[in-house]
Amino acid sequence: MSYMLIYSSIASLRTFLEGLKEISNEETKKESKLILGFDPSTVAAPPTPKTSPSPPSSSPAKSPPPSARPSSRSPLAPTSSPPSPPSAVASSETSPSSLQIPIPLQVPYTFLISSQSSTLDLISPRSDATAVADHRLRSSTVSSSSQMEESEAVDNKKVLTIGYVMKPSREEDFFKRGAFPVHPTKNGLVFVPIRFHLPLASQVQNVDAVLHKATDEIISIDLSFPLDFPKGISFSKGMHELERYVQTHSDCCMIDPLINIYPLLDRYKIQQLLLELQYLSNESRNRLRAPHFLQVDNFHNPKLKEQLAEARLSFPLIVKPQVACGVADAHDMALVFKYEDFNGLGVPLPAIVQEYVDHGSSLFKFYVLGEKVFHAVKKSMPNSSYLLSMAEKDGSGSVLFNSLKSLPISKEDRPSDQGIKADKMTLNVELVNDAARWLKKRLGLTIFGFDVVIQEGTGDHVIVDLNYLPSFKEVPDSDAMPAFWEAIKNSYEIMKEKKLTEAPIADT
Repeated sequence: MSYMLIYSSIASLRTFLEGLKEISNEETKKESKLILGFDPSTVAAPPTPKTSPSPPSSSPAKSPPPSARPSSRSPLAPTSSPPSPPSAVASSETSPSSLQIPIPLQVPYTFLISSQSSTLDLISPRSDATAVADHRLRSSTVSSSSQMEESEAVDNKKVLTIGYVMKPSREEDFFKRGAFPVHPTKNGLVFVPIRFHLPLASQVQNVDAVLHKATDEIISIDLSFPLDFPKGISFSKGMHELERYVQTHSDCCMIDPLINIYPLLDRYKIQQLLLELQYLSNESRNRLRAPHFLQVDNFHNPKLKEQLAEARLSFPLIVKPQVACGVADAHDMALVFKYEDFNGLGVPLPAIVQEYVDHGSSLFKFYVLGEKVFHAVKKSMPNSSYLLSMAEKDGSGSVLFNSLKSLPISKEDRPSDQGIKADKMTLNVELVNDAARWLKKRLGLTIFGFDVVIQEGTGDHVIVDLNYLPSFKEVPDSDAMPAFWEAIKNSYEIMKEKKLTEAPIADT
C-alpha cells in the first residue's frame, strides 16, 4: 500500500513540474532528477504481491535482533556508511495523506508531497513532526487549485530564487502574511530561507538574490571611537561569509547592499540627510523638513546650554541614542523638559537631542516598496503638555521610554478615530510621496519606511525616523505583497545589469 502511495506521489510531482515549467518531457525528467536526487521515471510499477496463508502460531512473536530493527534516525541524518541511492520513504509520523521525500544532504531542504492534492511544499530541515505540522497548516489555508492557478500565471521566463535572512520572529510574521509563499509568485519568485548553522555554499549556489535584514545579525558595535560605519560593526560569522560570497559571485546579488543601509544605523547621518529635504518645499505647498537637532557626546558639557540655543532647540526635547539599531539600548529614549533633566539622564551616549514636535498624537507611517509608496496613520505620543503633567505627577522630571513599546498613556488621552481622520485631511500626500522618491534615489534602497508628523500650528511636515525593511503591516496584504515581490524582482534586474556592466572583460 505504501509503495503504491510513493509511486502515485512521484507521478503527481512529475505532472506538477510539467504544468509549472511548460517544458519538454526530456527537460522535465532532468528537472525532477535535479530536485529529487533521482530519476522518478526509473521507479518501477509496484509488483502484484503474492499472498499465502500463514499457519497460526500459538507462540508469541519474537522481536527482531537489534541489527534488524528499523532505525529511528531521521531520513536526513548522515550515516557512517556510504549513502544508498535516494528512495522515497513514508515517515511514521506523517498522516496517510502526506509523504516525505528526503533529498541529498548537501541540499538543506525537504519536499513534502500530498498524494491527495499534488501540492509541493519546500521547508527547512526540522523534525518530521514539525515539518508535517507546517504542511498541514499550509494545506488548510491554501488549496491546491489556487496554487496551480497562480503557478500557471507565471510566465515562461526564468523563475528567480530569493534567499532570505532575518530573525525567526520577523520571518514568521512575513510568512504568515504570505510574503514567502511555497509556490512561485505571479512574477516568478521562489523564496527559500538561508540558515547560517548549515553550510552556506550549498544553500546559495542556486540563489539569484539575497533579501536580508542585516541589522538582525549585528553582534556588537564598538563605541570607543567616533561612529563611522561599517567601522566598529561586528556582524555574525554567517553574515560576513554571505557578504563575501555575494561579492565574489557575479550571478548573485544582495537586496540591498550593506553599504546602502549603513546611513540608517546612525541617527546623526539620518538627520544630516533629512536636512536636504527642505529643497522639496515651495510656497505653494506645506513645508517639509527635518527636526532641529544636536549631536551630544557629554550631557555635562558646560557649553551644552549654548549649543542647544545655537541649534534652535527649546524645551521639551527628545533624546535618542545615536546608534539607531543593532544594540540592546538603541531604542532607550527620554523626554526632557528643562536643562537640569540632563543630569544623570539614562540615555546612551553619543546621543541626538531633537526637538519634540507637538503633533496631536497622530503619526503617519510611509512605506516605500520599490516604485510603490503606501502610508497609514497611527496613534502616537501625546503633546508635550500632557507628557509634562505626567512627569510632574510622577515627580521624575524627565520621561524615559523605549520606542519599541507603548508609553503608559490612558485611553482618554489618546486621539479619537474622528480626530485621526480630521488630521489625515491635512496631510499633503503628494509632498511626502515626492520625499519618498527622493529618499529612494538618494539612499539606493529597495524597501524602507519613514515616519512623518504634522506640527500643530505651522502645518510643517516633519520626518522623524527612517528604517530599513520595515514590516509594513499597516498596509493591506493584498496591496503590499504584490508590490513587495515586484520591488524585489525589479531591484534584482537592476543590480544584475549593474554587475554585468561592472564585471571585468576577460582577455581574448
